[in-house]
Amino acid sequence: YLEWKREQFRQAISLSAEVEFKLEELISLYERALVCLPRMPRLWLDYLSVLGCTHRLTACRLLFNRALAALPPTQHDRLWDWMRRWTGRLAE
Repeated sequence: YLEWKREQFRQAISLSAEVEFKLEELISLYERALVCLPRMPRLWLDYLSVLGCTHRLTACRLLFNRALAALPPTQHDRLWDWMRRWTGRLAE
């Protein structure tokens, strides 16, 4: 379901009036999913990817901190790999 909603968001990007509404809807879905599955790293990474492409820097950084707090330290390397790539793209 989240994959389908992400695809809808990508399609709505071309229609700027719908983008903000679709983004808020997608964020709400991810937040609800994280209530049930807070220790699922793939869900955190998908959510970070969606938020990372919106250039909401503070929101993305805060979400990253939440993911680090929710996931066990054995899974932090996956998050740090994503964060290094994301900050590298920002530096370009």
